[in-house]
Amino acid sequence: MKCLSWNCRGLGNPTEVRALKKLLRQHCPDIVFLMETRLKASNSKVKSSLICGPLSILYMNDCTISNGRRAGGLALLWNNVVNVEILQANKNFLDMYITSSDSNLTWYAIGFYGYPYYSSKHLTCKVIQDISLDRNNDKWLIF
Repeated sequence: MKCLSWNCRGLGNPTEVRALKKLLRQHCPDIVFLMETRLKASNSKVKSSLICGPLSILYMNDCTISNGRRAGGLALLWNNVVNVEILQANKNFLDMYITSSDSNLTWYAIGFYGYPYYSSKHLTCKVIQDISLDRNNDKWLIF
């Protein structure tokens, strides 16, 4: 199973979407975690441009912040070789349980985009620590 994680710094630009699709063709991942998409989850055009080849399942969170501007944004794409169950999601992380349909391998993963302000950096470690308490030493990947 191949996983890819990319801080794309915005996917509103066609050049960035082409770069993403090139990465996907080169590496053929089963799961892709994107951070800092700066995309609105409600935009159907955006969703259709991200779905590529076998990566036909998409989960996005919205990137709109309190002043109406866009910042951050997370997206997860996967194919039908894996089953992904989103356990928790917010603007900084997507916590998931993954099952590989071809090998029955199961594991946890968290796609994480840390808190950007210095005064909140400690929250990044706290989230990871809190979630780790529920894992019971199971397999776990942090993107």
